[in-house]
Amino acid sequence: MLFHLSYIDIKKREVPNSAVLTLFLFSLLVVRDYSEHFFMSLSCFAVLVAVSIITRGGIGGGDIKLITVLSFFMGSKFYEMIFFISFVMMVGFVRIFFKDKSLRIEVPLVPYIFLGYVLWIAVKYIFP
Repeated sequence: MLFHLSYIDIKKREVPNSAVLTLFLFSLLVVRDYSEHFFMSLSCFAVLVAVSIITRGGIGGGDIKLITVLSFFMGSKFYEMIFFISFVMMVGFVRIFFKDKSLRIEVPLVPYIFLGYVLWIAVKYIFP
C-alpha cells in the first residue's frame, strides 16, 4: 500500500482518502488494544497538526492522515519506525538542499515514509 501511495504522491502530489481509509479499516481488524493505538494516533495527529501550523502548511493534510493511520496501525512500534523515517528524510532533504539550494521546495513525503518503513522492517526482522 505504501509503495502504491508513494507512486501516487510522486506523480500527483496527493494521498487519496480511499487508500488511507482502506488502511484504517484493515488496522481495525488487526489491532488488539484499541486504547493504546488510539492514544498513539491521537498524539501523533496533534504533533503533526502543530508542525503543519508552525511551518505554514509544510506538511500536507493527506500526509497527516496517512501518518496518523500508520501510527494507529503500529501502536508503540511506530516510535521505533519514526527514527528510520527521520533518517531517510534527513538524508533526502540534505541531498535536495545541496542540489537546489532552497528550503522552500515541495517534496512528496510518502516515499520517505515508505523507505523508512522498509528500512525498519529490514533492521527489525530480516537483519536482527
